[in-house]
Amino acid sequence: MNLSIKHQLWAIVLSSVLITAVIMIVESSWTLKTLSQEHIQNFEESSYAKTKQALSDQTQVAMSILQAYYERASKDKIESEVRDYITEQSDFLFSIINKKYELYKDKLSEPELKKVIAEIVSATRYGEAGYFWINDFDYKMVMHPIKTELTGGYFKDNPKVPFVALAVEA
Repeated sequence: MNLSIKHQLWAIVLSSVLITAVIMIVESSWTLKTLSQEHIQNFEESSYAKTKQALSDQTQVAMSILQAYYERASKDKIESEVRDYITEQSDFLFSIINKKYELYKDKLSEPELKKVIAEIVSATRYGEAGYFWINDFDYKMVMHPIKTELTGGYFKDNPKVPFVALAVEA
């Protein structure tokens, strides 16, 4: 009997250890699952918030770029920029003409000097399609670099070439 009680005690102790181990494993698994779900939910919420903020920031940058472009592209702004650019290019051309004039005024006859200046103006371009022409104050086209058939013509109140009158009036 001694042996039987011993076996029973061993069986009770062993079953207690096994039951305790199983309970601990089940409880640990349940705790890990619960914590994992909480971490996943927190991670999802955090990721969503960060992504939402990043998209909001990028949208703000895009809107500010579009706003700046819109303000820059206003008709008045474009006209002002074009006017300033043409003025700058004209001033540059006039400085070249003045230097050539000073260099050749005592060396060339007046018709030769006018020809040199006309060649400079004819060869000068700005931007993709910009050019300069020469007209006098009597609405006569002295030189047109693109449409040479206009050279020598009078263009007062002519709707086909309104730029001559605009240039004389300016």
